[in-house]
Amino acid sequence: MKSFPEKLKEARARMNMSQEELGNKIEVSRRSVLSYEKGEKFPRDRVIYRIAAVLGVSVKYLKDENCDDPMEDIELDRHIAEITGKLGSSTVRDADALISESLAFLAGGDVPMEEKAALFEAVVAGYMKCKEQAKLKYGKKD
Repeated sequence: MKSFPEKLKEARARMNMSQEELGNKIEVSRRSVLSYEKGEKFPRDRVIYRIAAVLGVSVKYLKDENCDDPMEDIELDRHIAEITGKLGSSTVRDADALISESLAFLAGGDVPMEEKAALFEAVVAGYMKCKEQAKLKYGKKD
């Protein structure tokens, strides 16, 4: 089991990237990257998504010390990035948090990526419907 700092350092080295280069690509300072690699700071979720995308690893790999496969759930990350582009990051962040909290039933077995993606889409669709209803009910009236 490796910690986030170890995984970050190794993934960056595999890409032959300096701390400064990584910082520029993920829009943080070199000092922040150094702090992440030393374990002094832990990046916000949006930065972790950027790190994963730039280094070609999954968010799960970076966040979960028990995950040894850098590619595990990478398709889900790509799907989340696509939805983020369409719906905005706060909507996706809320939906992702909901999914993370409600996926306990998946822990007992291997669930195909397609089913995880379908669940994610269903949650996002439900969230968007509620958001639209709230906008109609509480939004500005003409």
